[in-house]
Amino acid sequence: MTPRRCRLFCFPHAGGNGSAFRAWAAHPALAGVALQPVDYPGRQARFGEPALARMEALVALLLEELGPRFEPPFAFFGHSMGALVAFELARTLRRRGLAAPRQLIVSGASTPRLRRGGLPLHQLPDALLLARLGLAGMHPAPLLALMLPTLRADVELCETYRPADEPPLNVPLAAFAGSRDASVSWGELSAWRLQTRAAFVARQFPGDHHYLVPSQAGLCEALGRLLAGPPPQRTAMPSIHLETLDEHTAAR
Repeated sequence: MTPRRCRLFCFPHAGGNGSAFRAWAAHPALAGVALQPVDYPGRQARFGEPALARMEALVALLLEELGPRFEPPFAFFGHSMGALVAFELARTLRRRGLAAPRQLIVSGASTPRLRRGGLPLHQLPDALLLARLGLAGMHPAPLLALMLPTLRADVELCETYRPADEPPLNVPLAAFAGSRDASVSWGELSAWRLQTRAAFVARQFPGDHHYLVPSQAGLCEALGRLLAGPPPQRTAMPSIHLETLDEHTAAR
């Protein structure tokens, strides 16, 4: 019998959608992986649905919609906001005694307990919110007006997310980021190791917060290696592999 392909659920960043991941299907390293890009309410085919501004509501909806597809082997990849969604979804599966992902890959995000405080962005006026997110002037004004309610809800979800105090996951965890991502330091990226009792790897790729595009080939190869073959053995203490890519990264 041919082994079942690992299904990789991909959770996008705030304001983003699953289309960012569809190009990965053409990469040879992921030939044995069934890609499953995820769209949250308020975008793409779900544009008419209101975006959800609380993690609990979004995770409950995703579990209802995607739960039947969480049939081993499967894995989660989440970038930025998507990293928090994937993390909380994995914890929710454990609480409910359901099958766990064989691998959790978080990208472009610090751990929830290290997330920065300060004035909540989701409460800023429209123009200031767009400026703080680096989106001012990047899209036509009518398009930004359409995007704003969803974008604001996504930012609010991230800023109000307070994970329950729970033991680390028994799931292998990989933490990725761009080497020039000002929002995630090397120390913050490596701190994800505290969220698992299983194998852990941290790696930075060339690029900034949006490294997924310029470093797509290297990222797909790394994902292919993580998802190839049998699941990693679970251990009482995580094996740790930290990988730096250039002098700038290593000096952090």
